[in-house]
Amino acid sequence: MEAHFNPVPSRFVKITLTRGRPGDSWSINELLVHQTTGADKKTGAGDGPMQDLMAFLKEQGVKRAYGDHWLSAVIQVKSGGTISTMASNHFLGDNGEVAPLPDLIDSLELTPATAMIIDPTELAAVQQTLEWYGVTFQQKAFGPYRVCYRFAKVPRVPLDRSRWQASVNANQREGSLALDGSLRTRWTSLKPQSPDLRFELDLGRMETIQAVTMHQGGSLRDYPRDLKLFVSPDGKDWRNVETQWFSDLYWAGNRLFNKRGNRLTYFFQPVSCRYLKLEQRGSDSTYYWSIHEIDLFGPPASRAP
Repeated sequence: MEAHFNPVPSRFVKITLTRGRPGDSWSINELLVHQTTGADKKTGAGDGPMQDLMAFLKEQGVKRAYGDHWLSAVIQVKSGGTISTMASNHFLGDNGEVAPLPDLIDSLELTPATAMIIDPTELAAVQQTLEWYGVTFQQKAFGPYRVCYRFAKVPRVPLDRSRWQASVNANQREGSLALDGSLRTRWTSLKPQSPDLRFELDLGRMETIQAVTMHQGGSLRDYPRDLKLFVSPDGKDWRNVETQWFSDLYWAGNRLFNKRGNRLTYFFQPVSCRYLKLEQRGSDSTYYWSIHEIDLFGPPASRAP
């Protein structure tokens, strides 16, 4: 919760609870009072870089900004509410959790009207994540602030699936349901996940691929607990490919994190192959492994034939 008001000189602040329900307690994990005018030597709330930053955000037509919790509050106040930010207390839960609660945080919006103000120590990690995710952007420095802006998603076109054939070692008769174009159907292992489950694809010809997306449909808990990816030119000689998975990106105040959604994408360096093998190496005593649909993507510059 945040309360915004016009700047007022004060030494003491009193917050009074005016109403509530019997039996409910009032808790405050952290209380922050933000200075919006004058020179703050530690944070630079009134210095040149902050003024330049605000002018730049206005010039770029930014409507949504992501920054740390102090900076988010300052931007919202200084912009008069024209730039929306994440509420600062979303980083903590009602019971004192110190990790972000995904249900309280909006998924990341990366558009030309979005800006991300990043601590320089986090910049490299954010750059790598967005690069894997297929997002381009520009950046600019204002004193201690690093601004990423003009985000654009590099289009990835799914490869043609007309030649593909699926081969599985569990529930074999339904393997093709992961290729039938319908999220209402699925291939499922019909047994709890164990390290012996495999899903293989024959692409019908050599292809250059960089990403695999599995659509979970309504089976959100049936994601693979530990997935290994292998490729082969002939279905005999296999090699492992190191992957990085992404689903939905969220902003946690100073970094990006993943939350599994109904699409799970594994990115890797471009590789040419005809055969692809997904091996489930993890275990789950309850949930199956299910794939409603599976797509492959080449590097961003490639197009489906």
